Amino acid sequence: MRPRFLSSVVSAVIASGIIIMLQGSATAAVDAVDVAEHMDKTKYTSAEVKGYLKALKDKQVIAKGKISDVLTGKSGTKIVVYVDIPGRSKEFVVDVHTKKPAEFLKGTQVTCQGTYVKYNMFTLNGIGIEGSCAKK
Repeated sequence: MRPRFLSSVVSAVIASGIIIMLQGSATAAVDAVDVAEHMDKTKYTSAEVKGYLKALKDKQVIAKGKISDVLTGKSGTKIVVYVDIPGRSKEFVVDVHTKKPAEFLKGTQVTCQGTYVKYNMFTLNGIGIEGSCAKK
């Protein structure tokens, strides 16, 4: 009887911890610099990176950087933002998809915020978010 009771208690404590962790993380936005750090394959395995990105789904991400490109199409605008990561020679790319027309020029410093949508497989070092940008 005791082992079953003990395992039930342990399961309840773990479930409570996960719920509390999810509630706390749901309100806080994640910085793109932190996302880039968790995607570093010299520090994390591919499975750890995939798990992190899966947990990031539908969470808010903030990206501060310089606009590399602005692409406008039928479905909206894609603003390509290069986020400078300290200690790295290569920038981290955040594609911001928005329904608003392009109002920014290449080279403009911006702060963007939006919901994480996907890993950017074309740059191999970036993500895509649905949101908006504002000049710094």
